[in-house]
Amino acid sequence: MWQAFLDHGWDINRPYSTADPPTLAWILEDKELVEWFLAHGANPNAEARYGWTPWLRAIVWAPLEIVKLLHEAGGRLDLAVPYVCYGRTSPNHAAKFPDRMDVLQYLLDAGADIDARMWSHNRYGRMSHFDFGSAVNIAVYCGKDDIVEELLRRGARTDIAADKMVDDGSTALEFAKKRAPHLVSRLEERRRQENEGNHKHQDGS
Repeated sequence: MWQAFLDHGWDINRPYSTADPPTLAWILEDKELVEWFLAHGANPNAEARYGWTPWLRAIVWAPLEIVKLLHEAGGRLDLAVPYVCYGRTSPNHAAKFPDRMDVLQYLLDAGADIDARMWSHNRYGRMSHFDFGSAVNIAVYCGKDDIVEELLRRGARTDIAADKMVDDGSTALEFAKKRAPHLVSRLEERRRQENEGNHKHQDGS
């Protein structure tokens, strides 16, 4: 069927809508079909107007083997990490999303930007979604302690502020004081390390 579409001029990278990315984003449960799409020119970074791509949707939903396929096909590591936590800021929604620890570890091992800001690549995405900032902010906010610990262990910063529309621009430490007090001491320790590193950098410059 898909080959017939291509034979009749179908653009495999055309988004479904302003909000919805191309077809590759919607067949992520089928490894063979994903491989066929990639072999026929599907771009994991093909972007809908509001910023969603097949690659970013895979990070949210797809099994690790599919994430690996899309990464090998060019999925952007500079955008990836916050989407590990996407959709989990509401307790009612969090249970619907799969565990992402294996995906997070894979992305970080591959060199992904641990402090990447969600929707940094797309102004329409920033306007239509709440911008919590980096992945550690989101993980603290939604109570994903295992993700928080992994991010901190890997060097995530705690001083990246959410957008002013989100809790008046809180950082991970401020989110913890309000929503996850058991994480405060761990985040304060990390903040001290950041401040010490900043001072050393200033002294050496």
